[in-house]
Amino acid sequence: MATAGDAGFLAYSALQNLDIATLNRHCKVDGIPITYPQHAKVKLLFMSQATQQAKMIQMCKTMNISTDGCTTAGSEKEGMSPKWSPHIDTLNKEQLEDYVTLTPDVLAKLKNWSKSIKEVPDVNDFSIKMYLANANVISEEMFRTYKLSKPYEMRKHVHSMFYNKLPDHPSFVALQAQSNSEQSASADENTEVLFVILDSQSGEPVGGYCTCAIGRSQACVHMGAALFSFAGFIASGTPELPSDPAFSEVSGTGTGTDGENHFALR
Repeated sequence: MATAGDAGFLAYSALQNLDIATLNRHCKVDGIPITYPQHAKVKLLFMSQATQQAKMIQMCKTMNISTDGCTTAGSEKEGMSPKWSPHIDTLNKEQLEDYVTLTPDVLAKLKNWSKSIKEVPDVNDFSIKMYLANANVISEEMFRTYKLSKPYEMRKHVHSMFYNKLPDHPSFVALQAQSNSEQSASADENTEVLFVILDSQSGEPVGGYCTCAIGRSQACVHMGAALFSFAGFIASGTPELPSDPAFSEVSGTGTGTDGENHFALR
């Protein structure tokens, strides 16, 4: 009998051990931008494989093909898929079904990311504070003094921002950005790629994902920093997000070892 078996999916540890050229080749095949930091490419490629494998297993079950011995990629490294977010309780059934399809690997593969913010919902500090406080990223004590919080302080380390109207998902819009943990952070390990999904009408954050250690909880300091930065640009009336910084401006080290600018997204 046919089995789902080995469909060429790589284990997380195997992806981590790939040389840059081979990792980029896998990313190109899977639609993951090779311009992301290496650790982000590994995480997003692994998630994409897990999504594909889950679909393959479902298809095999539909066709009565055995899936014995075929485990999902996510079983090796728990935590690749985002956790359920408490911020989506207000969504109706249709919106919820749409929301759960917006996984990080799906967002990373979208082609219509733009710098234009001429038509965006209002994203303001109050809704961001509520989002972060509900997720325990900032404490209740910091709610009034949020400008002293780490997410607000880190907004100056956010770069490579893009906006997506998500035309196929009318209830939502999305923000993509990269955030450095420190001003002199290296180009890879201390640079996180993040996505935030917002309500297309109210502009309130709904959920998101970051490649940092706690980013699967759908709220972290990097997402908070990106949101505060995004709200600042909207409030200033600028029609476009800023150009991406040169690699040397972010890391102080020029181009990476693979000769590519890691920070110039598609």
